[in-house]
Amino acid sequence: MATGRMAALAVFCLFAGTDMALAVCEVEFYNHNGSQMRAERCGPELSIYYDRPRSGIAQQGVAPGTLFFNGFISSDGQNQLIAGTARVFKRGCQPAEFSVEGYYVGNGGAGGEPIHLEGQAPSRKSGCATSGWRTEVLDFN
Repeated sequence: MATGRMAALAVFCLFAGTDMALAVCEVEFYNHNGSQMRAERCGPELSIYYDRPRSGIAQQGVAPGTLFFNGFISSDGQNQLIAGTARVFKRGCQPAEFSVEGYYVGNGGAGGEPIHLEGQAPSRKSGCATSGWRTEVLDFN
């Protein structure tokens, strides 16, 4: 596993009468623009949270545990593809959501591989209203 990244395996069991549902979740830690991020992969679902936000993003109101991305993982037969919703933050405003798509960089989505996502993110010049759109590249290493 790469330096600075730790993996944990969490197993959650839910009991409903005599039925038992078992979901195995993987947790990986990544660096994104100077913030430590926690990625939780449970089956086809992927959620990425701020674990230790860098000071600049913390000043925008982001705290540990803030959801940054949620979506799903699929396969095209060779690669693990990712699609979902990311968020941009501005102090005093609600997070602005935007669609992103991407993939695991490397060997098909095995634990610890970098993640690359792209999408058209909303821009806010003054106030909270969207003033335009920009291409946003989100890399998690």
